[in-house]
Amino acid sequence: MATRQSSSGTARTGAKSAGKPVDSSTSRARAAASGPSPEDLDLRDRLKAGPRRPAGPPLAGDIMTRAAMDALRDEVVPKPTDPKENKGRK
Repeated sequence: MATRQSSSGTARTGAKSAGKPVDSSTSRARAAASGPSPEDLDLRDRLKAGPRRPAGPPLAGDIMTRAAMDALRDEVVPKPTDPKENKGRK
């Protein structure tokens, strides 16, 4: 029976080629102390949702007036067309 070599899924790095260790606590502290930039604040304000209307009765613009309802009732709607009847185009 042949023996199978196990292959590791992760790459190994030698101690000499690993590079300088990074201390994330100092870079985070520096970023927190400086605060967000004016561009970050402007972008945050632009992406915020607008003010929401509190719950309550519908506004005047939400209620259809009698004239608008009459116009909808009297509107002439064209008959639907049948694509099979359009034999003039090919």
